[in-house]
Amino acid sequence: MNLDFWMRALTIIIFILLRVYWYSAKQKTLLNKGKSPNKWVYLEKMAIILSAGFILVNLLGFTVFVFENTTIQILGFILVILGCMKAIVGRHILGNNWAGSYEYQIKKDHKLIINGIYKYIRHPIYGGMWIAVTGAFIVARTYLFIPIFLLLIIFMTYLARREEKLLSEHFGEKYTEYIMRTKMLIPFIY
Repeated sequence: MNLDFWMRALTIIIFILLRVYWYSAKQKTLLNKGKSPNKWVYLEKMAIILSAGFILVNLLGFTVFVFENTTIQILGFILVILGCMKAIVGRHILGNNWAGSYEYQIKKDHKLIINGIYKYIRHPIYGGMWIAVTGAFIVARTYLFIPIFLLLIIFMTYLARREEKLLSEHFGEKYTEYIMRTKMLIPFIY
């Protein structure tokens, strides 16, 4: 077995463990509170499923635009780990305030979380997934990581802005002040 095989296999395992954690945490979250209207919910769910399948296909070796650089591949694996950790920390800190991106909502007794990682960035889950998915394509050794990186920043920014509109309406000036103190996806940068 070689390093390429192990990085691909471990990346798949990391994403499976992330999904298991997400499902487990979702079951603990009370989702019986009011949801904001989202006419695109099924399209967004389908996009998430298709994206996961596309990542898996590439990690299994069915890639195009292949590059041969183990050092860059190792960097991608580090990005997978860091991105998943960032998303898990963000999800854990949110607790019962969390809702799936396609079920964005204000819950009963919703609190504005501004501690932990949220002291520095407003959307660590989106940012973490952006980093992790980009890293997965680097692990797959495909130059597709470049357009994926760019598409994800557009998509994650869209989701973040949509969520911020909802939170601004609910929390008002308090959320506006929070926006002024923090970055959206990457601490101190963006």
